[in-house]
Amino acid sequence: MTTNSKLSTSKPTMRNLHHTLLVMVALLILAVSGSVPAQNLQQNNNSCLKGMQGTWIFTIDRFTEGVTFSSLMAFADGGVISATGSIGPPISPILGSWKCTGPNSLVASFFFYPLDAEGNSNATIKNNVSLHLDDQNQMVGTGSGFVCDVHGENCFSIPPIHLTGKFVVPEGSGDV
Repeated sequence: MTTNSKLSTSKPTMRNLHHTLLVMVALLILAVSGSVPAQNLQQNNNSCLKGMQGTWIFTIDRFTEGVTFSSLMAFADGGVISATGSIGPPISPILGSWKCTGPNSLVASFFFYPLDAEGNSNATIKNNVSLHLDDQNQMVGTGSGFVCDVHGENCFSIPPIHLTGKFVVPEGSGDV
């Protein structure tokens, strides 16, 4: 009994060629369709990024309590917020996320932990804000606040806030 032990040659057959083309087309479709939402998101973000990304100094008014204070907030590329406030008690860094909701408008959620004398916390403060640029190039809006457990859950509402922010303009040395 003899067997044909010839190894297959590397000549492409019509079937292999069709298979290769089919795989290439499928990968191309996946690559293009997967990038469209990311491109759309980036284009939508670009409409508000130009005017809103950067650091702002805000006046925050807890108008129902008669409390006003200042806060520095930085809106970074990728939807990251970092902030600090001008009043106590001592708190952790303020961190959160933001996204564009239209031209010159955004929503954001940010969190911090109020700290006791030993630097520990037993709660999380959460703020949700809606902001937009007004005709004087100020960022203005409103926010709702919540006190939650340390995991950001089991929350109850605290008084709302009004926010008015001015962009921090970069200056060179010697500028006041």
